Amino acid sequence: MRRGHFEGFLGAGLLTLIPGLSAGARWFLQPDGGGFFAALNLGAHAWTGGLFDADGSTGGSAFWATVTPGYRWAWENFFLQAAIGGGLVYNVTSWSTPPSPRRRLFAYPDAMLAAGIRF
Repeated sequence: MRRGHFEGFLGAGLLTLIPGLSAGARWFLQPDGGGFFAALNLGAHAWTGGLFDADGSTGGSAFWATVTPGYRWAWENFFLQAAIGGGLVYNVTSWSTPPSPRRRLFAYPDAMLAAGIRF
């Protein structure tokens, strides 16, 4: 949803490889939602089994936050946008044997290409 210079979004990755939720906000230089923008993106994902770890993990979760400046080209109700930036990921991985769980915080690049319809 966008109002003036600001836009917010919510997402649910229920049919993706890693189920999760996302949310974020964008601030546009132009009040019509076109041109340069800066985005704050947040996400949370959880999985069972060794999806990312070949060493027998039993599951895990990841929480991330990124900042991505970008540009949106808009025509009537259609738009294309691209952004690149980065942020941080907090990952927790569990095993059936110690040491469990393992917690890590690391930098993460974020890039986005999107096409959509504005309502």
